[in-house]
Parts: sequence; C-alpha cells; structure tokens
Amino acid sequence: MDMSQYQELFVSETQEHLQAMNEAILELERGEEVGSPLAQLFRSAHTIKGMAATMGYDDLSHLAHDLEDLMDRVRKGDLTVTPPLVDLLFTVVDAIQSMVEDIAAGRESQVDLPSLLAQIGSYGLASIPSPDESSPVAETTAEPGAEPTLAVHVTLQADCALKSVRAFMVSKRLGELGRVVGYSPSEDDLAQENFDREFTVFLSTTAPAAEVERAVQSIAEVESVQAIAGRDEESLPSPQAELLTVEEPGSAKPAFTAAPRPASAPAVAQNVRVNVRHLDALVNLTGELVISRSRLKRVIKDGDAERLAEAMEDHTQIISRLQEAVLQVRMVPVSYVFNRFPRMVRDLLKKEGKEADLIIEGADIELDRSILERLGDPLLHLLRNAVDHGLEPPEERERLGKPRRGVIRLSARRERGQAVIEVSDDGRGLSREDIVRRTIEQGIITPERATDLSDEQVYMFICNPGFSTSEQVTEVSGRGVGMGVVKEQVSALRGMLEIHSVEGQGTTFLMHIPLTLAIIQALLVGVGDESYAVPLSYVERTVLVEAGGVKRVHRWQMTTLDGEVIPLFHLGEMLDVPDYSRDRGSAYVLIVRRGQQAVGLVADAMLGKEEVVVKPLRGFLGEITGVSGATILGGGQVVLILDVPALLQELR
Repeated sequence: MDMSQYQELFVSETQEHLQAMNEAILELERGEEVGSPLAQLFRSAHTIKGMAATMGYDDLSHLAHDLEDLMDRVRKGDLTVTPPLVDLLFTVVDAIQSMVEDIAAGRESQVDLPSLLAQIGSYGLASIPSPDESSPVAETTAEPGAEPTLAVHVTLQADCALKSVRAFMVSKRLGELGRVVGYSPSEDDLAQENFDREFTVFLSTTAPAAEVERAVQSIAEVESVQAIAGRDEESLPSPQAELLTVEEPGSAKPAFTAAPRPASAPAVAQNVRVNVRHLDALVNLTGELVISRSRLKRVIKDGDAERLAEAMEDHTQIISRLQEAVLQVRMVPVSYVFNRFPRMVRDLLKKEGKEADLIIEGADIELDRSILERLGDPLLHLLRNAVDHGLEPPEERERLGKPRRGVIRLSARRERGQAVIEVSDDGRGLSREDIVRRTIEQGIITPERATDLSDEQVYMFICNPGFSTSEQVTEVSGRGVGMGVVKEQVSALRGMLEIHSVEGQGTTFLMHIPLTLAIIQALLVGVGDESYAVPLSYVERTVLVEAGGVKRVHRWQMTTLDGEVIPLFHLGEMLDVPDYSRDRGSAYVLIVRRGQQAVGLVADAMLGKEEVVVKPLRGFLGEITGVSGATILGGGQVVLILDVPALLQELR
C-alpha cells in the first residue's frame, strides 16, 4: 500500500501533537499538577509513535517510544521533574519537530539520533540501535512451517476512519513477533478497504497467543482480537486468502510497503479542521440554491415580472448566506498561532536570564486563516522585543520596586468589525528622548520638527528600516529589522499599528487587523470623476459638513464634531485626482481614526454601501501607497479599494 497519500495528514496531525506536548512540558516546568500534563505527553507521544510506525518512519517511532518510557518512569515516581529533565524533554520534542520537518521537505533527517538516545539512556532507559542490528522482522530465522501458526482475528471499531491504515498497523505489529504468512481477505482488499470491520492475519511465530493479542489490542481503534493457535483447518488461510511468498528464512516482509520519502519537498500543508455543522450548513444552502434555480427558470419562462423580482430576492439571500457559511469555514481561532509562543518566550527568558509570565487572552477570537498565518512573524518580533528591550533583569526590577517576575500579555479582541491584537509588557517602556536623539542623528527629522510630534508619532519611528535603540547587536535584536517587519506585515494585511508607552511602566503594541481579506463591506465614494471603495471597518461615521462648519487654522482645514476638533483632508488631493471639488459649500466627510486622533477624509459624493470581493493588485500596482486592492462592481466597473491606514501614515 502506498502511504505517501497520507504524508500531509501525518505531518499536520503530528504538528498538533507537538504543540500539545510543548504546552504540557511548560505546565510540568511551572510545577502544576503532574497528572494532567503527564497524561497529555503520554497520549501525544503514543499517537506519534503509532502514526510514525504506520508510515514507516522507524527512527521517529523509536524516539517517541523512548519518550513514552521516560514519562512512564516519572509516572511511577522513579523520576522527579527537574530542570535538566525538562530541558531533555524539550530537546526530544525539538528533535521530533525537526524530523517531521525533514519528512515534509523530503530530505534525510539531520538529527543525531544515537546521541539523543544516549541522553535518554542516561536515565536508564534507551537502547541505542547499532548499524548492524537487524529489524524485528528479520530476526525470525526459523524455516517455513517450523513454527506454529496463529490465526489472528481482528475486529475494528465501528467508527474507525482509516481501516486500511489500522490493518497495516496490525500487520506491522505482528511482523515484529514473527512472520506473516497470509491474510483473509487479501492484501489488496485490505489496502483498498474492501472489507467490513473484520479481517484475519496468519502469523508464524513462537510467541504465546496471549502476547500476540496484547500487542494487537494496544493499537488504537481495535475493538477486539483473538489469536487461535494450532494447525487445524479452521485456523489455516482459506482458498480466497492471500499467502505471502517467503524467499528465504528470516526475510519475510510486513503486509504493506511503507511510503518512500519523496524526492522533492511537498507543498506546505493546507489542511483545516472544519466543524461538521459548517459543512452541514453548506450542504443545506447548496440544496436551497438548486431549488431556487429551478424556481427562477420557471418564473422566467412564465414571464411574470413580479414573481421574478421575488424569486431574485430569495436567490440573493441564499447566496449571501452561502457566502457567510463559506467564510466561516475559513475562520480559525487565534490560538492556532498564539499557542506557538509560550515555548519560544520561555526559551528566550531563560537565555536572557529574565523572569516573566506570558498571559494569553482572547485565544478563541476567530480570524481568516490567510490573515492568521501572516500574523506569525509580527507577533514573533513583538514578543522578542518585549523580552529583550522591554523587560528589565530581575535584580533591576527589584531595585525599581517592581515584582521580580514581569508580565508579557498577548491578547485578541474584536472592535468595530476588526480584530485588535495586543502585545504588551510591564518593562522599562520607550524613551521619547532616546528615540528623538537617534532620529536626529540619522537625519530622519530636524530638532524643530521633533517638538511638533506627539508621543505616538515619535514611537512610530522605531519601525523605520535600520532604526534601533540597542547599543549592541545580540542574537535577539539590535539590527533595527524587527519592527520594520511588523509594520510592513500589518500594512500588507490592510491593518494599522499603534504604539503606546509610558517610560518606566511598559509598552503596548496594537495591531488593528480586518477579520477577513476576501469579502468586505465598503463605502463607495466619488472623488472627481473617479470612484473608490473605503472599507467600512475603518469608518466611524459619515457626516455632511456645511461650509460654515469648516475653519482654516494655518494651512489646515478643521471642523468640530461633538466638541472634538477634527482635521480635514480631501481624498482628491491625497490621491492626486484631477478635477476634484476644491471649493464647495458643503463637504461629505468620512470620520476615521489614527490612534486616538479622529481624522476627516473629504469626498465629493457618497455613492452608497456595497459588499465587494477584494482582488489583490500584483506587480508594480501592488506597491501603490494608499491602495490595498481592487473590486469589480455589478456594472463591470473596476474600483480601487483604499488602504486607509497607509493614507493616514502619509499624513505625518
């Protein structure tokens, strides 16, 4: 059986188990109740071992097996959880991670397995296989027919998802106890799942029947197993059963052939776990569409305009519901990304000699998967900066009257149709004076200009390429690259970055991110003879400001709304649109926000609200500041979608 078709699923599921193992080890290190994290480690290691054995990745299966044995000694009380043991557990998990990545890339593993097994062996566990060691199957050296035959009858659970895989696991496990000589039904039928839940494997072995039954029963999704000894007719293969050809003593092979490693790297796994209710909703809506189509055909044939309008309205509603259901399938909790970071933060803190608690909040907030995957790099840089730049060493915190252990907070919440991702720390904060001094030294601003800037505007300078307040370059930071990546990635997601800080108290980074990039609610506005779409998630309100409500202060136009002074900027000027209305009695204004400051964007006309499909711009068009994409309206008109955060950044 060719197992390569299951490789992507194997990699995806193993990654999930590795994440769970990292979390469990972190719980052990924090001194929490040992039972629960230990049980999680057992489950994950056992599952990885079984899946790796099924796929034919013997080194990986061996390593996971020794990890199981190590955990067993902890469970029995022979070992206690100590810092060296925790470090070893993390090393083993990292090695498994590396091996899985090598499998996904189709390359030979770079893990020094004998050395790692020797480390585990220092706890009196592992046996390091030598190159001369034969596999368990090859150790069977008796002549064919010299050993008693067992008919091993196996019944799988009713809800077993991959029966052929379980059959392969059973065959492989039995091959370790002797020599498989036949099957009922045949090997091909087992491989193609042409059987119900029951099958029989005929085994030539000296192992007791009870031992064989225990070995098979330990395999997941096996409901029952019975090994019948002897050479009576009932236990021998039937004429329909397949007999294996044994070329020479000891050379019998297991039932199925493990998948060879691919010559080239496979595509990145794109599997998404989807709740069954979402799939049920899609099926139901598809059925409604079919019925609606039939109704439309009938009404069109009858030529009844009134009934046609009603049918079109119903059809439109079904399509809208279908669209929502499809988008919901793409939504993934932010925990999908957040859960990667506790281990990373732990390792950085240990390396830097600092102490802190990472608090994660709002991990159940859902985002489009395509957005979530691109948030990994920005969050990585922000958390590294929090550890390196933000937090003070424990001794310094005590001198400042702070708790010895700092707090790093990673949270997600929803605001006005957007997701707000927050990374904060209670460390030393940003120094406006240091940032201004560096920007002046680098010729970014003049001393006169610096006095006109708000704190938030000054803090944004740390996102400039090459800017860094570190006096020296370390492995963690200091090259002025990290924050530039954060700003670039957030802008690419049509998001907005805010930085707030109080010197001596800490720093907070806020990323305002759209929930999805595929379909958005947009406000269509007219600027001169052109039309543009403004994502509604950025617009707080729209107002019509009369001529008398606009005042000029120096070179700026201002208006007042609800007691708040709001600067006005015409989209025609910002977008360099010819023939826009420069002087008119009243103005249509979109109120948006840049940080805490409300800003008014002036348009010539309001054309209405519409749901639009976002089409990304490629090539040099994708580099136009202030434009995030395009859409096609019902009449075929192509309209550019404005990148409001980028436009507001240009106003500085």
